[in-house]
Amino acid sequence: MRAALIFLIVIAGSEFAQTSKEAANSLAGQVWEIPFASEGNTISLSVQNNSNLEAKNVSVTFTNLPSWLELKSKTAAIKSISAGSSGDAEFTFSVDKKAPVGKDTTLTAVISMSDGQAWTKDITVSVGAPRNYKLYNNFPNPFPEHDVREADHHTT
Repeated sequence: MRAALIFLIVIAGSEFAQTSKEAANSLAGQVWEIPFASEGNTISLSVQNNSNLEAKNVSVTFTNLPSWLELKSKTAAIKSISAGSSGDAEFTFSVDKKAPVGKDTTLTAVISMSDGQAWTKDITVSVGAPRNYKLYNNFPNPFPEHDVREADHHTT
């Protein structure tokens, strides 16, 4: 008997949080906004075991990651998920300043078990526009300092 696994995604960061437990069955087409140039964000993938069997040695691995998204670890392990319960795989990530703003990008999570069963879950993310801008002083001044004096004009 194959295990029946359901996936619920929660993506959270310091300035935002999106959860959709009510819409867990209708996540297709959901685009998750992630913060621009940020660190310490999390993706939590909840794997629900709806079978009558225990799911052992479940691993979740992200593949096809864009260069501007860095996961602290690409794989998370869930030792066991009892029948009728769920287990969470959590990933910490950062978003580079070179990330394209407003462009949908698909991340693929491969959920596999020690018996060879595997599923994939596509997660679509989009980098939100920067929320804060900072203007820094230009130090050191690249232009030499000059004294500006009023020129004397003599007419003869």
